[in-house]
Amino acid sequence: MGPSQSHAFTAPRSTASLPWLCLCPLLASLPIAIGIAAHEEARRRLDRVSKALQAFNKRDQRRIIKAIGPETCLDMVELKHKGEEDLENAIPLSENDALLMCRWLAIRDAPKLRHPVPPLILHQARILADTLAEFSRATYKSLLALRSPLRVRFLADYTVVDMGGVHKEFLTSVTAALMSITPELLETTQGQTAMTVSPMPTILAEALGGQLRLLGFCTAKAFVERVPIGICLSTPLLAILVGRPLTIDILAAQDSVMAHSLGAIQDMSADDLECMDLTMSAETPRGVVVPLGQHSVDTPVTTSNVQEYVQLMIKHHLTFGREHGIREMTVGFRMGCDHHVVNRIVSLGLPLATIQAAIRGASTLDVDDWREHTSYQGFEATDEQVVWFWEWLSSSSQETRRSLLMFVTGMWTVPRDGFASLQSAFTIRMSYHSTDHLPVAHVCFNWLDLPRYESKEALQTALQTALTHKEDGLTRA
Repeated sequence: MGPSQSHAFTAPRSTASLPWLCLCPLLASLPIAIGIAAHEEARRRLDRVSKALQAFNKRDQRRIIKAIGPETCLDMVELKHKGEEDLENAIPLSENDALLMCRWLAIRDAPKLRHPVPPLILHQARILADTLAEFSRATYKSLLALRSPLRVRFLADYTVVDMGGVHKEFLTSVTAALMSITPELLETTQGQTAMTVSPMPTILAEALGGQLRLLGFCTAKAFVERVPIGICLSTPLLAILVGRPLTIDILAAQDSVMAHSLGAIQDMSADDLECMDLTMSAETPRGVVVPLGQHSVDTPVTTSNVQEYVQLMIKHHLTFGREHGIREMTVGFRMGCDHHVVNRIVSLGLPLATIQAAIRGASTLDVDDWREHTSYQGFEATDEQVVWFWEWLSSSSQETRRSLLMFVTGMWTVPRDGFASLQSAFTIRMSYHSTDHLPVAHVCFNWLDLPRYESKEALQTALQTALTHKEDGLTRA
């Protein structure tokens, strides 16, 4: 009985432990399951980041993720209204990466429309008139769509899908047409190096309102889509467009003498201000005294209102006679890019000079930089056709170089950092057509198809002929 009792007593204990023994394999596999789930979640998160970055090429995607990390990328995708202070602390960006991020924010925050809006369809020969007509009859839905990545199609190019080349040429060509057809829109300032809105009466500003709005729109798109359009806007005008306050430092970029005087006035003592006998008024270019703000012309400037006086004087000096024109251009800028998108980037410390350079692009085209960042398909850098090409380009004028760049890329100039910053590398490809054919440009991809010409003279003649006839579309694909 003893042994059998002992055996009967221990049997239930063994039976009770069976469920736990059955769970052992499951418990052993639990870390693996958790690891698989974590891997799948990480993959899904990275997929969402990749989807948000799909508007960029692979090189720019890697730069963004490397600069701010995939987790911060995901935050930027999912937290659309994240505070600017948090954004500033979370993302220490370089200037070039900030420009990339601005384009990403503009694409991410563009209105999500149920049905895609068709592209702008324009005649290339009358691009400015057609564009102004399209803008004048735009609906609310189509105006919202303009904040999305721009889609353009020229009537001669119905068979061509816009992969980025057509809209680049659109921005460049429209801006050039505005500057040549209506030069009264802007005037030079800052030592003839920058441009601002010309002084104009209200009636003229209303008559030119469409052109000013279109210029503001092209400026915004040039910034957020990284397509330099070759115009240098003055620092004060750019500050107004992106919502920055006008300060003495900004005034100094346009008028250093006035900035120095106002800086001295705001530091004066009460006795010095009384001796100056200043009032809250300013004189117009025609010699008419006008009040500043809501004050009368007889209100004296004292220590209690001297800061307000300085701010009003800065605004008067920079915008008097230009208010209506600046307002129209600002409306166009907001059509191309939401204010909060640009303001987020500016809040990260991106200088106005960097935004200015991004819109203007490089002032000259350096052939050595061009050659260094050129790729080849079918050719080698030592092939005689390639050598002849660079010899011809090196001896050409800046005007010819810009014409060739426009022919191949749809832009008159390159980004401020040179050819390395092109979204697609400038590429010379071997064309298998006979030498009777002209070179052909693929603007969407920055490709130049070059036949194997038998002499340097034949290559140069073919290039000059292609540039001469680029407007008829016979040498562009």
